[in-house]
Amino acid sequence: MAGHYTLDGSLKFWPSFPLDPGREYDVRFDPSQVARAGLSARAITAAISVPGTVRSPSTFVDAVYPSGDVMPENLLRMYLLFSKPMGQQGGRGHITFVDDAGHEVPDVVVPLDTDLWNAERTRYTVILDPGRVKREILPNREMGRALHAGHGITVVVKRDWTDAHGLPLTAEFRHRYRIGPAEEHALSTIQWHLTAPAAGSRDALTVTFPKPLDFGLLQRSLSVRRGDTNIAGDMRMAPGEAGWEFVPRSEWQHGPYVLTVEPILEDLAGNRIGRAFEVLSRGDAVPVESSVPVLVPFIVR
Repeated sequence: MAGHYTLDGSLKFWPSFPLDPGREYDVRFDPSQVARAGLSARAITAAISVPGTVRSPSTFVDAVYPSGDVMPENLLRMYLLFSKPMGQQGGRGHITFVDDAGHEVPDVVVPLDTDLWNAERTRYTVILDPGRVKREILPNREMGRALHAGHGITVVVKRDWTDAHGLPLTAEFRHRYRIGPAEEHALSTIQWHLTAPAAGSRDALTVTFPKPLDFGLLQRSLSVRRGDTNIAGDMRMAPGEAGWEFVPRSEWQHGPYVLTVEPILEDLAGNRIGRAFEVLSRGDAVPVESSVPVLVPFIVR
């Protein structure tokens, strides 16, 4: 172990890094190695430990997205936000969907355990089985969709899901949704409403969508630029992910700007700009997926 020693009436070791509470360490002192002392006694060994810290559960589900009370029956993706970093486990076995009769709805989520966390392990992505969502796919033909318009569904996060310290959540989490009709149409920025700010102000550019968009993708799909320069600023989402606001870090200048929309942006059912997720039959033409951002101009006056 890295560290240094001092000898002042007694031999002391100072570790370069604090000892871990609750971990056991082996200590060995060999007097024969202290040349100037002229000692020849046998080496002494011992096991020591620093008392562990008693912890109580303190992590909880801070939010769920979609954040509204309605989800389409062909929902593809959800997000759980935790108050503190979570452990290595995925959501399998810890997330269930319960109908209004109190019965668990089976086979809603793709059974994955890994690669669904953000870097901080505070956001977990829940992927609903696209095979059941997308029509004319075998799981859909055999079982149908897991969610049905007009019904209710409750997302349950069990308390036994452990955080980074191996402790359970403070409480079970529940959020009830009303299931709405399927969303099967491509996104179109023509349906968006932009409210431009005033020149010389730092008021927000406000963008209102006709329907909620995907929480995770919305955070990294929109930006603002003037000419060839990206504008620095802060973004925030409207309740229900049905709007987006951008506040610049310096005053707006009079003239043209552009809202840049990355082609990865989706609504709750996986529909993208100019390309619907659902293909109804083999004869349908499938639009080519674009890799070019969509530009929405606006003018600041």
